[in-house]
Amino acid sequence: MIGPGWPIQDSRDANGVDSVLWVLLGVTLLIEMTRINVSAANRKELFLTICSLVDSISAEPGCTSYRVYVEEGNDTSMVLIGEWETKEDWENYQRSSGFAVLVGAINVLSCRVQTDRMLF
Repeated sequence: MIGPGWPIQDSRDANGVDSVLWVLLGVTLLIEMTRINVSAANRKELFLTICSLVDSISAEPGCTSYRVYVEEGNDTSMVLIGEWETKEDWENYQRSSGFAVLVGAINVLSCRVQTDRMLF
């Protein structure tokens, strides 16, 4: 039975990234959190690439927020958090050129990536 707080989808995507979608209180909102480990040598390039994309990602239909966080004192870790009005908005974004650039930069410059998606 699906209800508040229950996972509705648990899967592994083509890149081997595990994801879980959740239902909470019947409100629709998809939150995507991507944790990235990057070598100190590639950190600045990846950070600058991601920062150059944040405004265009935030302007995508259905995106209510997109932020980048870097852990203070840790040169190898950053987190991206995107909030989308619906799962469909997020899926449409995944077909955009901006998403392709983001994924390409992450794939080339990072050591490890973990993405969690929660549907509220």
